[in-house]
Amino acid sequence: MTTDSTHQSLVDYCYKNLKEGIIRGDFAPGEKLRIAKLTAHLNVGPTPIREALSRLTSSGLIEAEANRGFYVKRISEADVRDIYATFNKIEILALSQAIELGDTSWEAHILAALYKLSVIEQAPPPVDSLTWLQLNYEFHYSLVAACQSPCLLKIREDLYQLFDRYCHLSLLLNKHSLALNHKDHCDLAKAVIDRDKAKACKLMTSHLESSLKQVIEKLKKNKIL
Repeated sequence: MTTDSTHQSLVDYCYKNLKEGIIRGDFAPGEKLRIAKLTAHLNVGPTPIREALSRLTSSGLIEAEANRGFYVKRISEADVRDIYATFNKIEILALSQAIELGDTSWEAHILAALYKLSVIEQAPPPVDSLTWLQLNYEFHYSLVAACQSPCLLKIREDLYQLFDRYCHLSLLLNKHSLALNHKDHCDLAKAVIDRDKAKACKLMTSHLESSLKQVIEKLKKNKIL
């Protein structure tokens, strides 16, 4: 007999694995998420999988169609641009607050995250894309971590997972792109630690706009858009 806590643990397990799989690009945009196939894949019964899929509909990663089931969220250029524009506004707000409120411990975490990211960005290709994405996430989070607003950070996290999915689907790491990212990240860290809010926000917007351009170009090339 399954207890309530065991059942909830299974739902959480399914939710986490499905969300991470969609963000990684394991499931194609528009792909139907078949319960029987997911049951075999996750080695879990159908009930927790259905509950996890229902929860995921509010994340923007999947969509439910009446009497047809669940599908991986389709991607349009308008959606990609909207997510990036909205994320940029949230990121600028969080970054501004962090610059105002951050202490020396926060600065140290930024430098540590930058160092770890720099090692991989300055390494010769090929670079492990999953490692880079994780270290890139940790660096960008370190910049805003001192904003002292759990609500703002939660909104940011929800948006980040959406455009992180676009990055996974479009990622192309080469010597040129890694060098550009490295320079951007070093410039951002310096402006933030110098408490130059105007420069830091301008650099962040430019960095995200450059990422958006690359993502759209690659998604079109791969016929995802």
